[in-house]
Amino acid sequence: MSVDFVNLSMTRRKLIKGTACSAAAASAPSLVNHAFAEQIAKLEKEGWSKHPVACTMCGAYCGILAMRKEGEPISEKTVRIFPNPGHPQQGYCGRSAGAMWIWNHPLRLRKPLKRIGEKGEGKFKEITWDEALNEIGAKVKDLVQKYGESCITTTSHNFQGMSKWLTFPLGSPNNIGHQSSCNAAGINARNWVFGTGFSGAGKLEPDYENLRYLLLIGRTMGASMGALHTLNVARAKGARVVAIDPKMPDITYGDAEWVAIRPGTDDAFLSALINEMLRTNTADLDFIEKGTNGAYLIKENGQPLTQAEVIQGGDKTKYVVASPDGRLSFRGVLRNDKGIPTAFDEDSSFKADLNMSGSVKLADGSSCPVKTAFVIIKETLAPYTPEKSSEITGIPADMIRRIARDFTNLKGVIDDGWYT
Repeated sequence: MSVDFVNLSMTRRKLIKGTACSAAAASAPSLVNHAFAEQIAKLEKEGWSKHPVACTMCGAYCGILAMRKEGEPISEKTVRIFPNPGHPQQGYCGRSAGAMWIWNHPLRLRKPLKRIGEKGEGKFKEITWDEALNEIGAKVKDLVQKYGESCITTTSHNFQGMSKWLTFPLGSPNNIGHQSSCNAAGINARNWVFGTGFSGAGKLEPDYENLRYLLLIGRTMGASMGALHTLNVARAKGARVVAIDPKMPDITYGDAEWVAIRPGTDDAFLSALINEMLRTNTADLDFIEKGTNGAYLIKENGQPLTQAEVIQGGDKTKYVVASPDGRLSFRGVLRNDKGIPTAFDEDSSFKADLNMSGSVKLADGSSCPVKTAFVIIKETLAPYTPEKSSEITGIPADMIRRIARDFTNLKGVIDDGWYT
């Protein structure tokens, strides 16, 4: 299949100018949920009121509509849950779809259940909360007396989990949260890249609707995120989805492509992908020069060279880039009096040399060997050819080359986790 190269370059000016248009488009009902909009309008004519709310079943805060038949007692027959057609992140995953069941399903658990048979028999009886808590407390006490406090481990979703009220006062350090494999990495990355104002969920969701090629690396779109809705809009327009995963994810049951990979070898795959894009000169070098720290000069100790090291009284938070003819410029974040990032300080007309490798004269007169971060990445990844990566990952070398070509031709997007 032949794919034409496309130009998706975007200046800051164009981005700001387009914000108003994007906001207007985001507020309009999409084609995918047109049927929902019709149902909602029909119910409104029949006396149902609509209440826009955010789903809080996870941290994504997707937009949903709770509708109620006015004048009737609240029941499963007089309350309905819809994705909100006017919300840019319309939510209706399994969690929000199951909201009514959680509230009033006849089979939902109302009391603690205690197993009375062998494991796997499925025999349980209802007990009171006092009975459950007393039995659990007695077992914990017995275990601590026999093996010490550290034998008790609890787990929760985040760093502030209520389970810490058990383990830490008890004296056990073993409180395990799975946020590090969920949203913590993405939220921290937003703090570093965009500032604290964009760190929370729902503040800066990926623009799935307008992509044309998506690589999902260990990522399932079946998780509780409204992003699957916007991705489906793109898929209806022909966007391609490729999942890199040891197991076959749910999205590949349809028209998405599944590429099986050996567990724990994602880095080798990505290294070969980057290496191949650099070898074929299809990487977006202009973006790397302007939109990343690829042009920053790095010292032999691995630290970036700062303005303070080059100029007497310079800023320790501004980093050095060099032009092909040896001129220097400085880039860094501007912050307000509270330390919150407000803008990026750079000379927009300065063209930095991504391949600079040499030395820079410091303010004290000495000479400092430096390489750009881009050069260091190229040197580090050079051994990871598609053939070498294939040995590690199990993905055929030709498939790695094809993915690299399609990814660059279609200006692809990689998604490897929530909020990233």
